[in-house]
Amino acid sequence: MAGSAKNPGWIVAARSDPGRVRDHNEDAWGAAPELGFACVCDGMGGHACGEVASEMAVAAIRDWLVRHPAGSDRERLRAALVDASARIYARGGADPALRGMGTTATAALFGDRRITLAHAGDSRAYRLRKGGLEQLTTDHSLLQEFIDIRHPSPAEIALFPHKHVITRALGIEPELEPDTWEGAAKAGDRYLLCTDGLTNMVDDEAIAAILAEEPDAGAACERLIDAANEAGGEDNVTALILDYR
Repeated sequence: MAGSAKNPGWIVAARSDPGRVRDHNEDAWGAAPELGFACVCDGMGGHACGEVASEMAVAAIRDWLVRHPAGSDRERLRAALVDASARIYARGGADPALRGMGTTATAALFGDRRITLAHAGDSRAYRLRKGGLEQLTTDHSLLQEFIDIRHPSPAEIALFPHKHVITRALGIEPELEPDTWEGAAKAGDRYLLCTDGLTNMVDDEAIAAILAEEPDAGAACERLIDAANEAGGEDNVTALILDYR
């Protein structure tokens, strides 16, 4: 998916897979190069609930951005996630079958030499620049809090009993405060938005190697998903790549 006239130089590709263990996919993703928008979400709350929440989030964030074209990208994206969270929370409260649903979200607005991120949960954004991989988001999870407080060894991290408990997500509470990030994009940059089905299965070193070795964005997404599945495929996995040329 090439960039539009509004956003020349950006290439967008994405792939999503249920993995080797689960029989359905609660991840969702969306991309609209004409808006300079991309997003990945990982739903939670059970089979139907997770899928509803993640799909609602992608659609609601995009809808908010279309209806509010003015203002800074950082504030627009933050407000779009807040609005999407409120919609999901209200839908869950109104329908007993969907009560308790929620979703992570990592969203990007990209344009002329700039990229802005907003996120809640443990879906991540990375940047590969000149061969070096940098994580641009910080997980909202009990594991990340444990790491921040205790600075544990890899062995202690592996034994942590609450690895999959997230502390912030869309639709879980009446109000949401997403984290945001903004930076300059340079020619040759590659940005990855992904769900934890990738990062729990494939370490950063292997992710960096795939991103650096495979020039085609779509093929790189395929290789990331293959790597997650070869490592066990214990969760749904989604990878979305933004290349700036």
